[in-house]
Amino acid sequence: MRRIGQAALADPTHWDLQARVDQLRPGDRIALGFDGSRNRDATALIAARLSDGRLFQLGVWESPKGGDRDWRVDRVEVDRRVREAFGAYQVVLMYADPYRWQDYLDLWSADFGDRVLEFPTNVEQRMDRAIERFQTAAADITHDGSEDLARHVKNAVIVKGSRKKLRPGEETDLAQHYLKLAKRGDGLWIDAAVAAVLAYHARGRAIEDGGLTPDAPPPAPPMSVPAAAGWSETSGLATVGF
Repeated sequence: MRRIGQAALADPTHWDLQARVDQLRPGDRIALGFDGSRNRDATALIAARLSDGRLFQLGVWESPKGGDRDWRVDRVEVDRRVREAFGAYQVVLMYADPYRWQDYLDLWSADFGDRVLEFPTNVEQRMDRAIERFQTAAADITHDGSEDLARHVKNAVIVKGSRKKLRPGEETDLAQHYLKLAKRGDGLWIDAAVAAVLAYHARGRAIEDGGLTPDAPPPAPPMSVPAAAGWSETSGLATVGF
């Protein structure tokens, strides 16, 4: 059912046109976005390259269609994928939703320090800024063409949240609503889209904090990270010799 006031996170046709055959290279500076679940949903890890904002799918784990009640995301596999990303690339900042993943976020913070920050997606004021940044840049955002990320982005719509708090002297009728992400329909996953929004926002924060510097080391030769549309999660990062 269509929600009142909803808008697509990104134009589906334009999103397809923005796919690029590209690979992350060892040592590339990236920001990460992470949105997780335990069951009946999806978990996603998305990277945004600092140099150009291009998005790369590093992992998507989905509950099987049909509602298998016994399915659980392989949290050990997710943890391994996160650690491989930190080992292969220069992760400048990672924004991660802590919901049901607090223990792992504590471990990642212990190992990778303040490069890992909690970003609760249910905090409307913070999420509003992340969505606005992504929405403003959506026409120029490129990506690796991965099918899961594309499907999740196309499933995601922007809806009105609660009203923003009025600033001193601001008229009531000028108050706006916070932006929120929602599913276009029941049973449609959007977790990779949420992770992409977090990754792109983390990239912006990293750049603002000086994450791109003139003396940044040049990228190393390409590595065999799956990037084109249709790659399988079973061919994950661990198979490329990190």
